[in-house]
Amino acid sequence: MLFRSGSGPGQFNLIHAVSVDANHRVYTADRINNRIQIFDEAGKLLDIWPNVRSATRVVATQDGAVWLAAAGYNRFAKFDTNGKLLYHWGMLGAEPGQIDNPHQWMVDQAGNLYVADSNNDRVQKFVPRKTADQSHVMAQELVLKK
Repeated sequence: MLFRSGSGPGQFNLIHAVSVDANHRVYTADRINNRIQIFDEAGKLLDIWPNVRSATRVVATQDGAVWLAAAGYNRFAKFDTNGKLLYHWGMLGAEPGQIDNPHQWMVDQAGNLYVADSNNDRVQKFVPRKTADQSHVMAQELVLKK
């Protein structure tokens, strides 16, 4: 399937990230159009999650969730695969623990979150508290195997 530039369903205006879940659904961060579009492997549009301001990254995680970073909100959000918001966190600022344009991130095997805090020109490390609700801790990115 050929994708075109635009704002209609299946069209894009700056694809900023792509992730694939365990069911081979393809999540695309359509940044300028402020949405996430979901496709099957053949390119058929399955769903659109609107009102996601300036999504910079979308990640299907090992726990079956979909996390995204939204620069327009300066926060991270956890969704289920149907687009239901489950949890979010983050605050705009330059102090430690605050973020301004979370652009990329990675979770290590210990559960530490490393964030490219773009407008603050730094990388921040977030360490989950031992007593943290595990449903609020970002899981590692899903890696599909053949």
